[in-house]
Amino acid sequence: MTFIVPGVAQYTINGSYGGRKVANVVHMKIDTTGSVIDRTNAVNAMAGIVLNEWTDHLLPKQAAAYTAESVSFVDLDSADGSVGSRTQTAEQTWPKPGTGGTLPFPGNVALLVRKNLNGQRGVRKGRMYICGIQEADTVSPAQNELVAAAVTSWQTNMTNWFGSMNQTDQGPLGYNARLCIAHILTREPPSNPNKPWIPGNPLTGVAIEVTSLSVDKTLATQRRRLRS
Repeated sequence: MTFIVPGVAQYTINGSYGGRKVANVVHMKIDTTGSVIDRTNAVNAMAGIVLNEWTDHLLPKQAAAYTAESVSFVDLDSADGSVGSRTQTAEQTWPKPGTGGTLPFPGNVALLVRKNLNGQRGVRKGRMYICGIQEADTVSPAQNELVAAAVTSWQTNMTNWFGSMNQTDQGPLGYNARLCIAHILTREPPSNPNKPWIPGNPLTGVAIEVTSLSVDKTLATQRRRLRS
């Protein structure tokens, strides 16, 4: 079965870091009501915006060890939603490395960015984990925490990225888009009856709009070893 979230398209920023593949996934709620542009073209156009805005706001903060390679997408609006990938816009061409300097942390260390929502029961905030953080942005002896200036700088860039990703009232040739979280509503039954605690694949979901992003001063790892 196919995971369906009405109005939502999923975008994956594909990259490499220290020779290993990395990916960041974001969801956008896209509305073409009142526009002459069809949904397929709007979803593809949004992929170009994802590419441009990652280049403008994140690559300047990420180390040269990180390379942005492509933006792939799938429209979750229906079972036969469009899919594709982009590496180029009128402004940018990928692959493109980060320009934030050298001496980054290992690949399992990342910046934690929280996707904030309006208060709602049963719904967790979303998260983004961004690699390529500079060792110079931390302070001894708390080397798992960003210095205040680095938190402020990252917060500015993430706030600007958030604002640029959202598209509002683009006119008859445009569309509206909002960064969101795809919250799962229903799932398939567990595939292994002997392990009922392992959930089945998602079936349906709903879009919950992100209201803001907040940068956490404490760095994250895959096993959360740096978090206190």
